[in-house]
Formats: sequence, structure tokens, C-alpha cells
Amino acid sequence: MREKMTDSPINLRVLLVADRYLSSARILLEHENRQVLASFILAALAAEIYLKSFLLKMDKSLIEEIELPHDQGKIFSYEYVISNSIWEHKLTKLYACIKNIKMDKLLLDAIELEEDELIKMFTEFENYFTGLRYQYEDSAKFSANSGILELAQSLKAACYKILETNSK
Repeated sequence: MREKMTDSPINLRVLLVADRYLSSARILLEHENRQVLASFILAALAAEIYLKSFLLKMDKSLIEEIELPHDQGKIFSYEYVISNSIWEHKLTKLYACIKNIKMDKLLLDAIELEEDELIKMFTEFENYFTGLRYQYEDSAKFSANSGILELAQSLKAACYKILETNSK
């Protein structure tokens, strides 16, 4: 059986993964022990994954339909088109990949920022995910600020705005 998928510039499955990381970042920050560094690392990962939600595309054709036992319904297995950029961690490089596939205007309109402002934010938080994780390494980043949470939240809002606009 083949099923047509709706076109969407955002991969919802990837978006939901980013949502979980951002939610976890907020929980850690609000916890009584305030795990600030861990919170910023998760927010940086969420920001990265929100950008990747533009780059991982679901194949339009249904690959496999699997009937679950005991009348529990069906699950569907889809194939994904993965570009090499999906393994990138640098926010500016991920944005360049988005620009390369001509999705940058969509993101800029949704996030309501000028491109130079967005690139400045990406540059500021460029190495948060990789630089904050391993504090014992020479290349570790030792200063951090809560702006990474705001960036991740802005990317989340932009992605959902794009989804909402695209579903109409």
C-alpha cells in the first residue's frame, strides 16, 4: 500500500525530539539544584535539532505498513533522505545548509529576525553543544549564558509557525 504524505518544510518527528531536549533543559534550570550547565547543553542540542528539522526530509512514499497484534492498529515505517549536513553541530553551518536548500527565507520570516541578527546569535552560541559538554578538555568553553535557551525557544516557535502556516 502506498500513501501520499503532505509536503512540509519541517520534519515533525525531528521537531518533537528537539522539543523534548528543550523541555528537559527548562526542567533542569528550574530544579532546586539548578543544573545550569546541563540545561544550556540541552538547549544548545535542541537549537541544533530545530535547524536539522529543515534538513531531514521524509520520503513521500510509504515504505512499509505493519499491523500490530491484538487490534492495536498500525505503524508505518518511512524512509528518510539524509544529507551529510545532518551530522554537523555548528549552528552557522547548519544555517548555511538551510540557505543552500533555499529554506532560509522561510526561517527568517517565521523567526522575525534579519539574517545578520540570526547569524550573530548562531555565531555566539556556535560551539555550546560541543564546547560545554566536556569541561575537562582544553577546547572546552567555560563561559555560557541563558541566551541559548532563548535562541532554542525562538527556533521552536519559528518551526511551529512554519508548520501551522504550511498546514493551511
